[in-house]
Amino acid sequence: MGIGDPPKRFDGQYLAHIRQECYVLGYILQAPESTMSMIVSILITFLVVVLILWLVQRLPVEGRIKQILQIVVIVIGVVALLKYLAVF
Repeated sequence: MGIGDPPKRFDGQYLAHIRQECYVLGYILQAPESTMSMIVSILITFLVVVLILWLVQRLPVEGRIKQILQIVVIVIGVVALLKYLAVF
Protein backbone atom coordinates (compact mmCIF):
# COMPACT_ATOMS: atom_id res chain seq x y z
CA MET A 1 0.00 0.00 0.00
CA GLY A 2 1.51 3.33 -1.10
CA ILE A 3 1.13 6.75 0.41
CA GLY A 4 -2.04 7.75 -1.45
CA ASP A 5 -3.52 4.28 -1.88
CA PRO A 6 -6.69 3.35 0.03
CA PRO A 7 -6.52 0.30 2.27
CA LYS A 8 -7.88 -3.02 1.11
CA ARG A 9 -10.50 -3.02 3.90
CA PHE A 10 -12.08 -0.24 5.91
CA ASP A 11 -11.35 -0.92 9.56
CA GLY A 12 -12.16 1.32 12.52
CA GLN A 13 -8.72 2.88 12.63
CA TYR A 14 -8.89 3.93 8.98
CA LEU A 15 -12.37 5.39 9.42
CA ALA A 16 -11.20 7.33 12.50
CA HIS A 17 -8.30 8.67 10.42
CA ILE A 18 -10.70 9.76 7.65
CA ARG A 19 -12.96 11.45 10.22
CA GLN A 20 -9.98 13.31 11.66
CA GLU A 21 -8.82 14.44 8.21
CA CYS A 22 -12.33 15.69 7.37
CA TYR A 23 -12.47 17.61 10.67
CA VAL A 24 -9.08 19.21 10.04
CA LEU A 25 -10.01 20.07 6.44
CA GLY A 26 -13.30 21.59 7.56
CA TYR A 27 -11.51 23.62 10.21
CA ILE A 28 -8.96 24.87 7.68
CA LEU A 29 -11.68 25.80 5.21
CA GLN A 30 -13.54 27.81 7.86
CA ALA A 31 -10.43 29.44 9.32
CA PRO A 32 -9.46 32.02 6.66
CA GLU A 33 -12.32 34.40 7.51
CA SER A 34 -11.54 34.49 11.20
CA THR A 35 -7.81 34.40 10.55
CA MET A 36 -7.99 37.33 8.14
CA SER A 37 -10.09 39.28 10.62
CA MET A 38 -7.53 38.65 13.35
CA ILE A 39 -4.61 39.60 11.07
CA VAL A 40 -6.33 42.84 10.05
CA SER A 41 -7.06 43.69 13.69
CA ILE A 42 -3.45 43.03 14.69
CA LEU A 43 -2.16 45.12 11.78
CA ILE A 44 -4.45 48.03 12.62
CA THR A 45 -3.43 47.87 16.29
CA PHE A 46 0.24 47.83 15.34
CA LEU A 47 -0.18 50.82 13.02
CA VAL A 48 -2.08 52.80 15.67
CA VAL A 49 0.63 52.10 18.25
CA VAL A 50 3.33 53.23 15.81
CA LEU A 51 1.37 56.38 14.98
CA ILE A 52 0.87 57.25 18.65
CA LEU A 53 4.56 56.63 19.38
CA TRP A 54 5.45 58.98 16.52
CA LEU A 55 3.06 61.62 17.88
CA VAL A 56 4.56 61.27 21.37
CA GLN A 57 8.00 61.93 19.89
CA ARG A 58 6.71 65.19 18.41
CA LEU A 59 5.31 66.47 21.72
CA PRO A 60 7.16 69.49 23.11
CA VAL A 61 7.64 68.00 26.59
CA GLU A 62 10.55 66.83 28.72
CA GLY A 63 12.36 63.65 27.66
CA ARG A 64 11.47 61.73 30.83
CA ILE A 65 7.75 62.32 30.23
CA LYS A 66 8.14 61.12 26.63
CA GLN A 67 9.75 57.91 27.86
CA ILE A 68 6.91 57.29 30.30
CA LEU A 69 4.32 57.93 27.60
CA GLN A 70 6.12 55.58 25.21
CA ILE A 71 6.16 52.81 27.81
CA VAL A 72 2.45 53.32 28.51
CA VAL A 73 1.60 53.20 24.79
CA ILE A 74 3.69 50.07 24.24
CA VAL A 75 2.14 48.28 27.24
CA ILE A 76 -1.38 49.15 26.06
CA GLY A 77 -0.48 48.00 22.53
CA VAL A 78 0.93 44.68 23.76
CA VAL A 79 -2.15 44.06 25.90
CA ALA A 80 -4.39 44.81 22.91
CA LEU A 81 -2.39 42.43 20.70
CA LEU A 82 -2.56 39.70 23.34
CA LYS A 83 -6.31 40.22 23.50
CA TYR A 84 -6.59 39.64 19.74
CA LEU A 85 -4.51 36.48 20.09
CA ALA A 86 -6.96 35.29 22.79
CA VAL A 87 -4.33 35.18 25.51
CA PHE A 88 -6.49 37.34 27.76
